[in-house]
Amino acid sequence: MATAVQWETGAEGNLGNARNDGARNTWRERTEAYKLRSIPNEDVYFYSKRINNSRLIKPEDPVSRRKAVGLMAGGVGFAAMLILLMMPHLMNLMAGMQVHALEEERRALVADHDAIELEESRLMDPKRMNAIARENNLVEPGPQQVFYLNPLAKPRSKEVLEAKLK
Repeated sequence: MATAVQWETGAEGNLGNARNDGARNTWRERTEAYKLRSIPNEDVYFYSKRINNSRLIKPEDPVSRRKAVGLMAGGVGFAAMLILLMMPHLMNLMAGMQVHALEEERRALVADHDAIELEESRLMDPKRMNAIARENNLVEPGPQQVFYLNPLAKPRSKEVLEAKLK
């Protein structure tokens, strides 16, 4: 039997006739078979609000600034020390390269000097000089072609012969 307490609390589901209970259960079973399982947090809606941080100013941290300046000063000091330690080796290397370049220049100048001396010896060949003199009519004058203005300064034949041999 149903009591008033059961009626008020809605616990009459187990009450009633068997025909109604059976019909309700079969309808539920049919509809539950096609339902999807619920996705976790599907009823939660996230809204992202656009935030403008252009006017936001980051507070200065003196400790981090001091650390950064110290690190930069240490790096510059290390680089300067490394450069100073490598300077003698680099100067020696550059001096060696300069000596090598000067040796190459000396070799080139000696080769040019030798070529000029060879060309000078070819040009100063006595046979060539005589041929050019004959072409240009520059042969030695004969004794009858020479006129001495001062007869006392007339050379003797022995001196002329010695001058020709030189």
